[in-house]
Amino acid sequence: MAYLGTTAASSVSNPPVKAYAAMGAGADVRISGGSTLYISNTRNSVALSGQGFGQQIWLYHTTDITSAPLAANYFTDAARLGMRPGDICFFVQQGTTVGSSQMLRLAVVSSVSSAGAAFSTASVIQGTS
Repeated sequence: MAYLGTTAASSVSNPPVKAYAAMGAGADVRISGGSTLYISNTRNSVALSGQGFGQQIWLYHTTDITSAPLAANYFTDAARLGMRPGDICFFVQQGTTVGSSQMLRLAVVSSVSSAGAAFSTASVIQGTS
């Protein structure tokens, strides 16, 4: 099943919804920037400590019960939506109206590019339907 993002017709679009965003400085400012953790927030090619790291929670509900939503670049408009590395995404996947067809997955965004978001395979927690 293809992702229907913010560029799809409003009658069918189904982008993830930001449910929470922290206020303040962001991640612990004592954390030194790395090549991937702070890549989206630099000044003069120097990573800014404690910035560009996610502290947001996203919710996504879909009838696609495959692992496709966890694939890299499934959310093609992730950067435009404001996703950042370190953000948490809850996936509610439901194949039918039967309660036993529901599945919950939880994943951490590992990177965001112009092509979309990728999730850390080490962070996926899931229940089965």
